[in-house]
Amino acid sequence: MHFKDYLKKCREKYDLTQGELAQELSHFDEELFGSLDNVTLSRWELGKSNPNTARQIQAIKYFQSRDDLVFPCFDESESEMIEKHVCKTGMLNLPGKNKSLILNFPSSITLDELAVHQLKDSVMIDEKITIALDLNKEFSHDHSLIDRDRFREWTLSPDNLFLICEYNKQFFGLLFSLRLKPDSFDRLMNFKITQSDITSEDFAGPDEMGCNFILAFFAMNEMAASLLLIRYFAHLISDQKKILEIGSMSTHQDAIMLMESIHLQHCKSKKYGKSLIRHTYRASLSDVLINETMVRMLFAKEDCTS
Repeated sequence: MHFKDYLKKCREKYDLTQGELAQELSHFDEELFGSLDNVTLSRWELGKSNPNTARQIQAIKYFQSRDDLVFPCFDESESEMIEKHVCKTGMLNLPGKNKSLILNFPSSITLDELAVHQLKDSVMIDEKITIALDLNKEFSHDHSLIDRDRFREWTLSPDNLFLICEYNKQFFGLLFSLRLKPDSFDRLMNFKITQSDITSEDFAGPDEMGCNFILAFFAMNEMAASLLLIRYFAHLISDQKKILEIGSMSTHQDAIMLMESIHLQHCKSKKYGKSLIRHTYRASLSDVLINETMVRMLFAKEDCTS
């Protein structure tokens, strides 16, 4: 989606004329929109000119002020549409050079040949769970190991997101996240509980506000990583009415770099033994979605090669 289409969609949703929206934006941020008039706004909507990223972000924040949504004018039915409009090249660059989280598995496979779906819909689910638990053991250095039966129960919970990337039913990557009650999420972020302590009682119900905890991420190559991250961010946007915060934890430097690249902020650290330190990172959903990186990837697709 180009920003011109998003702007027009929001203006129509809130029943504003171009002149009214120009005036509202000027009052909302005089520094950025003080000279805005309906002629300029009309040019934006026609795509004859384009506001810079800072103005795009502030326009989104203005629409936030009219609604209880982090990313107004997207709704739950638009997850697939959001995926199609995310800049794939930008998403490839998001993780940086994480050599341990994202391998360089040589392949002639194209993006279109890879498929991302929920683990519970995968064939040979137990084999995929074994891979996930082995990765958890490796990256956690044997701390907070998760019981297999409990892990399998988590995968079947309808509100958790357990994404698998595959090619011809072969494993190419995963991205798992849990939807936790805010209190359980806060205790996890502050080391009051560990991942292995989490039970189904800690999951937020379908009608409750929750927090999204990134449990695991791994990909065989950059293409798989890109598709997993696109699906994840589309999920955050389409499910925004029920998400307060995003968080994760790790001892691994590459994982920490990825957390920082998606705008999570350091929360706490805890030392295990002589040298092992686990870090937690968290941020509001707004901080994760409404920033220069994400806005460019959603609204500057024309600058991408794919």
